[in-house]
This record gives sequence, C-alpha cells and structure tokens, in this order.
Amino acid sequence: MIRSMLLDGYNDESTIVSKNTLRPSQGRYDQDDSLYNDRDLDLAVIGFPKTGTTTLMKSVLGQHEEINMMPYEYCDINTANGGEKLLEFLKDKPLDEKGRKYGIKCPTIVRRPNAIDTLSKISRSYTRLIIGVRHPVLWFQSFYNYRVAEVYRKKEDLSTIPDPNKILSKNIQWKEVSLSYARFDMFLKQLAKVPLDDNELKEMVLSDKLWPKRISPNNFKIFLYTTEQLLGDGSNSTRQFRFQEDLQHFLRLESPFPDIRGVHRSNENNATHPEYMDICSEKFDRLRRVLLRQGRISSRWILKKFIKSDDVVVSDVDHFRELLKTWGTDPCQKHKVE
Repeated sequence: MIRSMLLDGYNDESTIVSKNTLRPSQGRYDQDDSLYNDRDLDLAVIGFPKTGTTTLMKSVLGQHEEINMMPYEYCDINTANGGEKLLEFLKDKPLDEKGRKYGIKCPTIVRRPNAIDTLSKISRSYTRLIIGVRHPVLWFQSFYNYRVAEVYRKKEDLSTIPDPNKILSKNIQWKEVSLSYARFDMFLKQLAKVPLDDNELKEMVLSDKLWPKRISPNNFKIFLYTTEQLLGDGSNSTRQFRFQEDLQHFLRLESPFPDIRGVHRSNENNATHPEYMDICSEKFDRLRRVLLRQGRISSRWILKKFIKSDDVVVSDVDHFRELLKTWGTDPCQKHKVE
C-alpha cells in the first residue's frame, strides 16, 4: 500500500517519483518544454516565513546596487498559471539600464512543489534560491504572534484567534501556523537535492495532511542560512562579513554587500497584544517538547544529508552546524524568549 502511495502519489495533487532511491535531477525540462525567456529571474527568496525573509528582501538584497529586487512579496507563482504570470511580470519590467539582477521573494514557495516546477520551466537552472531556517521553538512563537498582530491590523474577529495549545497537532493549522510547518526538513526533501530512500519518502508523504508533498526535481543552487547568521547581534564582525561575502559570491555579484549589521528588521512585533504567546510559559511546556523533538529530527537530517549536496551552499559550515544542533535544546532554559 505504501509502495503504491509512493509511486502513485498521496492524492491527486501529490505525485511521488520513486525507485529504491531518488537521485537529484539532471534536468527535467528540455528547451521545447521550457517557458524560458530572455529576461531571467536571477534570484528568489523562497522560505521559510519568519526567518528574516522580509528583512533580506528590503534591507539587504533590495539595497545592493546590482540587484533589482521586487519590494513586496510576489507569490503569484504559486497559482495554477503562475508561470504565465511570472513571464508577464518579467516581460513588463523595463530593461534595467544598470544591468541589475531581478529578484523576488515569496516565503511559501519552498512549501509548494508546483512553484518550483514553474521556476524550472522558466529559468531552468539559472535562478539562485535562498532559504532561511530558524530554531523551531522561536519560529513558532514568532509566526503565531505575527498572525495575531495581523488579525488586529486587518480588524478581523479577535475570537478567531486560537489558544496555541489548540493547534497542538500536525494536521491542524491557523493561518499556516502549525507544528507541521516547523518540520523544515519535510519541505526541503521535496527539492530533491539528496538521495531519498523509500522510508524517507514515506515519512515525507505521511508527515501531515495540510500540505500535500511530492518530489520536484530541479537544477537550482540553494543558499541555506539561519536567522542568527542573517540577523546576528554584531558581536562577531568576521563571521558576519564572511556571511555577506558568501552570499555575494553565491548570487554572482561583483560588489560586496554594505555592512548588514544593524539593518532595519522588518515585520518585528513591536506592539503587544493580550493574545501574544510567551512560549516559555509553563502552559506551553508540552508544545515546546514537541517542537524540540521535531527540531532534533529536522536538524539531524539537514546536517547529515541536505547540506552535503553539491547544490546546497551554507556560510561557515561549522557555525551553521553549531546553530542547528541547538534545535533540540530548549531556549527557555537559557533566557527569556524575546
């Protein structure tokens, strides 16, 4: 039964390509099947939400003299005709007199294999992808509080805000806030950058019923970072400049990034609302335990498999490893979560 699911798909929207192992793609689309055009999409920030992607878009990439970054999220690519919409966008863009690179940001692309397929059809292997990850406990609190603030900002019904403990299930989500979304490894597996055996495919397919998953072979290069690397406290300037330099070379830029220490951090929840969660509260002990258990599994797979792909780039791999190994450690034991 499981073998059939792996071959035939979890449902109509999710088709799994599998044999004993799945190897990274060597090219899925030939030129006749490609939507390729002469206006390339040079880079895309594709995930995850609440990992500094807006800060990256506005205050880092958007400030570089060689990048023409769309100043707002562009997620039309996630739709059924996303390829046509993106092509229209690229064709409508005037030729950049400075020859700058075009970039978009949509932090849910990483969750949607159809969007990766669309990018493959349009630009084949040219577009460089950027993905951010974060300690699952801190990520969950940040995402939940962000959605609470959104309810207030949009003047929605406050009674629709659930107790975080009410979404303590892999198949329950509120405005995309979910334990399942914190399993970063499940979504990274869809990118087909490392071999996956049938057990890993089975785990991916059955991980939740919220977002159907399938393998989306592609030839893209990926720059993977943690929020600490992007938004460091500035105490280690050497490490910070190395991160900037590695990102510069990954994006094929001639000039360096300006010093990103102290850049404006977008989407920070400066206001407070009664519904905000303090995940260090005792009433969320069980929630933290689940997130920490998931974090250990996710970080182990990312470190042992994902970053070993030739298509995946990380800055200062030793520091990256140190940061991901903390995903199994409760941050509330060290300090109060901000």
